Parts: sequence; C-alpha cells; structure tokens
Amino acid sequence: NQARNTKFQGPDFYVVKGVNRYPIRPSWVTWEEGYRVPNVIVELLSPSTADHDRVEKKKVYLQELDVREYYCFDPDGFVLEGWRKNGKRKPTAIKLQDGRLWSEELGLFLGTWEGVYLRDRETWLRFFDANGDLSLIPEEVAERRAAAEAARASASAARADTAEAELAKLRAQLEALRQNQTP
Repeated sequence: NQARNTKFQGPDFYVVKGVNRYPIRPSWVTWEEGYRVPNVIVELLSPSTADHDRVEKKKVYLQELDVREYYCFDPDGFVLEGWRKNGKRKPTAIKLQDGRLWSEELGLFLGTWEGVYLRDRETWLRFFDANGDLSLIPEEVAERRAAAEAARASASAARADTAEAELAKLRAQLEALRQNQTP
C-alpha cells in the first residue's frame, strides 16, 4: 500500500544477491523481503527520464537505500555510467576500462556488444567475464552447444568417409596383388 499511494518508479534491472529466486515476484518490495535492497541497479535512459535517473534516482538508490552499485545506460548515445558506494562514503564514479565498467558486486564487466539477439542486430548492453568474454544467455549456450555438436558430427562423418575411401583403396590394391600372384 505504501508504494501504491505514492508516485513509485522502480529500476529497469536489478540484482539482489543471496535470495531465493522462487517464488517469482512481479516486483521487489523491500519491506516484504526483510528490508533487503538490490546490490546492483541498471537504468536504461530515455530522453524523458535521463535527468531524473542520473540525479534523483541515483540519490535515492545510492544515498537513501544504500544500493552498492548504480548504472545508467543511454542506448541512443551508447553512453554507460556507473557509481559505486564504498561503505558510508559518498558514491564514486566507476572508471571505464576498454569501454566497460567493472561490477565488484557481480564480478562481471558491463558494456556494449554488437550482435544479433531476438533476431535483431543491434548494440546491446551485456555482461562480460573478467577475461572480457561475453557472458552468454541460456539460448546462446544452447546454440553454441548445438553448433559444436554439429561440427563434431560433421568431422566424424568426414573421418568415416576418409577411412572408407582408404579401406576401398587398400582392398583394390590387395585384389590387384592377388590377381598378379595367380598362375
């Protein structure tokens, strides 16, 4: 009722570590979750919300709710910003590393990636591991496994064809030798 009676705005994406993901919740209601707040929040900016997200929401999340990391991504200009709260000190900007931001909370980089997702070729905001490799979503893992299996099957078929051809060649040579030894 508290949220319903006020002008409420939730984050676009958030992570709360150490909680059971079930039951699936339509939203995260802090007072129903033992007053646990998200560890990480990501906002996708639009021209109409950019200033609000960068100023008011940033203040609420980092200073009032004590969220550890807050990120803003402008999908039109591909601008990524982040702030980290270290203890009780004022939040500090996270420095870009090769165009990506390191999340201490997640142990991942957050950055842009150009590729196809849901049949659309776009520049997407994605996670990367400590080595800079793209963190795959389940569909991508399945696609890569299927492609690797198809490649293994193709290589196995090629080896079988080569072995079959070699066997046929050896049989022909053996038959030729037998015919030359016949009186």
